Amino acid sequence: MQELGNTHYCFACLSGGGYRPDDQGKPTNVDEDDDWTFENHGASHASYVIGDADKYDDVWSWLEAKITPEFPYVVTVPQIP
Repeated sequence: MQELGNTHYCFACLSGGGYRPDDQGKPTNVDEDDDWTFENHGASHASYVIGDADKYDDVWSWLEAKITPEFPYVVTVPQIP
């Protein structure tokens, strides 16, 4: 995601590289292979999206800061040495 310059991830769409929202919040900078995943992305997915990945040094810090107990998904990330 960081390599692509993307800042948001939708857990409902499950895209591999996330996206960068435009001024209307629509996904941009989506990998061609992920285009189909965003066909139904919209306001109904707002509670499944975490953003601001660009403000954190690593994925673990980002998820720890953004995933609250109220988040509708259980998120686990294996630590890679």
